[in-house]
Amino acid sequence: MGQQARTGKWFAILLTVLGAPGALPADDARTDLPHVLLITVDTLRADRLSVYGNPAPTSPNIDALLSNGTRFNAARTVEPLTAPASASMLTSLYPHEHGTSRNGIPMREGLRSLPDMLMQLGYATAAFVSNWTLTDKQSGLAEHFDVYQEVLTKKRWFIWFGESDAEDVRLRTEAWFEEDGVYPGQPLFLWVHFVDPHAPYKLHESFADTLGLPTDGSASVMQRYDSEIAYVDQQIGLMLDNLGEYLDMDNTLLVFASDHGEGLGEHGYKGHGRYLYEEELRIPLGFTWKGRIPSGQFQAPASLVDVAPTVLGLIGAPIPPEWRGFDWSVSLLTGEDGPMDRITYFQAHKGAVKGGTKKSDVAARKRINGLLRLGTLEGTQKQVLDLEENQLEVFALPPAPANGPLRYSGTENNPQISELPGSAPPALLDWQSLVEQELTERDRSPPPPLDEEAVERLKSLGYIN
Repeated sequence: MGQQARTGKWFAILLTVLGAPGALPADDARTDLPHVLLITVDTLRADRLSVYGNPAPTSPNIDALLSNGTRFNAARTVEPLTAPASASMLTSLYPHEHGTSRNGIPMREGLRSLPDMLMQLGYATAAFVSNWTLTDKQSGLAEHFDVYQEVLTKKRWFIWFGESDAEDVRLRTEAWFEEDGVYPGQPLFLWVHFVDPHAPYKLHESFADTLGLPTDGSASVMQRYDSEIAYVDQQIGLMLDNLGEYLDMDNTLLVFASDHGEGLGEHGYKGHGRYLYEEELRIPLGFTWKGRIPSGQFQAPASLVDVAPTVLGLIGAPIPPEWRGFDWSVSLLTGEDGPMDRITYFQAHKGAVKGGTKKSDVAARKRINGLLRLGTLEGTQKQVLDLEENQLEVFALPPAPANGPLRYSGTENNPQISELPGSAPPALLDWQSLVEQELTERDRSPPPPLDEEAVERLKSLGYIN
């Protein structure tokens, strides 16, 4: 597996030399380093979790996890596509920087990521992923883990083995501990990615009574989606209970997030990827660490690129200077919310690319030509450059609620629209210039070609039209 054990003394010396805040004493470093468990749920809207205000009890286990720590009420992804968003989460870079702007384009090699940084501090690293777009061939993520297992046991749309249900992911994760084991006493970074509730939304009839859902075939898209959440929530609860046999859960930093949300008919659109509406951008996000992070809620804007620097900040490790995310560690440890005036950034691209290595493929500029929309959020004003329609859309959003339910469906029905380029503010035009420049630079290194089977799988996932 390539795992390397390192002593706690070495870890403490490294932090001291690098000047990291909160360096651990040499004698205590090994015992005090927490395990880090990152749980992500594909295509999960924040507002459909009961902890965020869904009146249906969809998520008792996730609710408990988030309620035992601090959750963010205004967290958003950087791009509503799985591979780009996941790469941003782990590298704290934006899609135009790490290169995975569309599903099917692997990220650049040699980037510093959260698992890389943790490995340097003595962590073993393992990932169990269940979306075909996260396979190493499509994402390039395996380079960053000691163990990278692709759990693809179920057929998507009854055609390809391109995903697995939550139970399969849980069982495979637990089996790794039993079959392969982890070095005794060695801290572990574990990432588990569940694909449910990605389309097609299955009605889990075992939760129908609890959620008050019909089982006669009349369940709506939203109702089926809610049942998928209830199902993955059940499996997450079981996994957390069972991991207690192998890990000291009292000394485990738990991070919960989604890669992106999902449009369920709002704005005449079902799915994700092409737009920057709140139902696609808003995600659940929370950090739980027993005895360290108090229970609470933050209203300040957060981004998926914040995950990696915040984890390093919480354990007192140095943060790479090129990372873009905000380190929330001080806020999380003190319970004081972060900056409300922070500007956050988003981008939307065409779903997938077939790839290629010929000169014609370079000329096609598949990254830059896949760019559809760019957006920024400052305060409660979201501004979106629609590059397809050549217009600026300005949305006035309600502030994140302090205690009430999270409601964003229907909040973007009447944007102010004006023609480009004269109407766009300078900050948004600067963001556009930077993104387009780096996408063009990335296009000079064309994506590797996909074989015919890979192309058909991406079509079955709905990412190639």
